[in-house]
Amino acid sequence: MDKLTEIVREAILSSITKGISEQEFKQLFDKYMRSENYDKILLIIEILLDTDPDNAYLYYLKATIFYRKSQLEESEIILIKANSLSKINNNLVLSKQCNSLMTEIKRNNKLYRFIEGKWGDKNQDFKINELSASREDFLKRQVAIEHGAPSILVISVARAGSSSIVRQLAKILRSPRVEVASERIPIEHDMALGYLYDFYRGGAVTYVHSRANKKNLNALSMSKIKKFILHIRDPRQAFLSNYYRMHAENSWTYNRVYYNHLPLDYDEKDFSSQIDWQIENIYKDYWVGWIEEWCRIAEDKNNEFNIKITTYENFKNNPILFYQDIIDFYNLEPSDYFIGDLVEPNINPPTEVSGRTDFWRHKLSSVQIDKLQSLTPDGLLKKFNWSR
Repeated sequence: MDKLTEIVREAILSSITKGISEQEFKQLFDKYMRSENYDKILLIIEILLDTDPDNAYLYYLKATIFYRKSQLEESEIILIKANSLSKINNNLVLSKQCNSLMTEIKRNNKLYRFIEGKWGDKNQDFKINELSASREDFLKRQVAIEHGAPSILVISVARAGSSSIVRQLAKILRSPRVEVASERIPIEHDMALGYLYDFYRGGAVTYVHSRANKKNLNALSMSKIKKFILHIRDPRQAFLSNYYRMHAENSWTYNRVYYNHLPLDYDEKDFSSQIDWQIENIYKDYWVGWIEEWCRIAEDKNNEFNIKITTYENFKNNPILFYQDIIDFYNLEPSDYFIGDLVEPNINPPTEVSGRTDFWRHKLSSVQIDKLQSLTPDGLLKKFNWSR
């Protein structure tokens, strides 16, 4: 569990107000924490502080939120209050957390001031002339670049936890998430060469679901991005997980953004018939083909790229080791780029799959399972220890 989420819950337990249940507060905070909706969290903290003005946990949480928003001066002021209250209450654990965060703030504040002086008045309107989506992300990226943080690209098969993985990597590198896809479509989008040129400068993280086609390989080569993560998942489960994600929108149009050759009567079919159609028309070409195409590139001894292959299954089994391997792959110093608390998955909208790795074995019919199995090569399963 994310330590920040734990602190949220401590604050809730110690500041519960009449008329709203503890469970309702937990659900509300969990929702906002997963979506990183910091402004709403701050609003709720202020409401709680009105009724419990001496709660050290609330002040620590507030300081941490401002820190995550890159508002370091505000964070430092609030953190002093949190530490003072924790000492009065003899809460040594929280006081230690306050001191640790203060060290991090002071370390970054000096660099932020340098960046501020170099890049202009914070009251000026932010003009986008690079990948950063906001002024806060822009400054965060400049700090990350000054620290020597690389840009990390995760090329991932869809429905393999790539969003959570990139959120965690952004936290580890203290870098913003950016977009390098040329189109805002769920799968099979290409990478934009112009975006990759800027991404190469460092200090950013992103993921794409792009295929290993000539356009994307040329874009990587021309932008000099030769080192990246190739992240995959058992195609049988990725296929089913994507079915649920696609249909969660309950939209005729959105379904065809995913697969633009869906037949007109597709939406009138029942679950089993829709799965049958997708197995027959989608599974082999996309879910198996996507992985095989990238693996051929990664395994080609003459390719120009340095590719680390990771799997969703390893991520689920041991996330700490998963991130440590990526840190090692990029030759980052663990003491400078520590993993910290793991972010909570942000599955929106949620589905009944909930990250399970073999849900397909229980949900599909025996005929559908046999068909999937026949379309999934033995060599692919053996290569990544996916059980037949």
